[in-house]
Amino acid sequence: MTASNAPTLTEAITRFLTTQSDAKSSVLQPALQKFIRWTGRTRSVDTLTPRIIEAYCEASGADSAAELAPVRGFLRYAHGEGLTGSNLGAHVKAKKRAGRPGAKRATADVQTETLTPESFKKAQVELQKLIGQRVEVAEAMRVAAADKDFRENAPLDAAREKQGHLEARIREIEQTLRYAEVLDGSAKSVRVRARLGSRVVVTDLKVNEELTYHLVSPSEVNLREGKISTESPTGKAFLKKGSGDTVKVHAPGGTLEYRIERVET
Repeated sequence: MTASNAPTLTEAITRFLTTQSDAKSSVLQPALQKFIRWTGRTRSVDTLTPRIIEAYCEASGADSAAELAPVRGFLRYAHGEGLTGSNLGAHVKAKKRAGRPGAKRATADVQTETLTPESFKKAQVELQKLIGQRVEVAEAMRVAAADKDFRENAPLDAAREKQGHLEARIREIEQTLRYAEVLDGSAKSVRVRARLGSRVVVTDLKVNEELTYHLVSPSEVNLREGKISTESPTGKAFLKKGSGDTVKVHAPGGTLEYRIERVET
């Protein structure tokens, strides 16, 4: 298929989704929409290259094969339909992150930083500004990647480097905000906030019962011991909350409401 009659990426993905069941299509759509936004909605599908796919995998921040499975499936389909010259799905690989195998190590490596309310707000503002730059950087990469001569593509290399610095800074600020202990009022008192590894003592306001939860990684969950994942609805609701906060958790059986009595780190 030539560039003149090749479908756009949006058109090709739309075709791909029609080959899936309604249920599976709804599951695949979010990841494929992210891929379209990054790569360019009007890009011809036959202009995709291994370098572009590898750059997307790096930029996506995905650290598991499952997160990238929808993109891999689409690219396999595109090759089968003759829309691409090779199976680009083979180049879809999650980024390997050092030290990932140990959930307990991840807990120990978390750096808690004490911030004033002003510093916390300043970090939030910077984070939003950087997130807003993602579109600009992605567009710069898309334009640079349109030059098929990758042997000496300085603009693409510069854009990739800028994107790497941008994503690294975003991750750094996100971690700081997630685990920060914010000074409450005067600089003499620190309000401890729940984070990975914390024990959270709460009161179930519906039954007036005190409960204790230990926030752990998914691999350490043990409900009998009160260990809940920070990825669970309840665990997520407790993160960054401190004593006195009221937390609501939406569950299939109704809304649960807790008051945090104290956080132990």
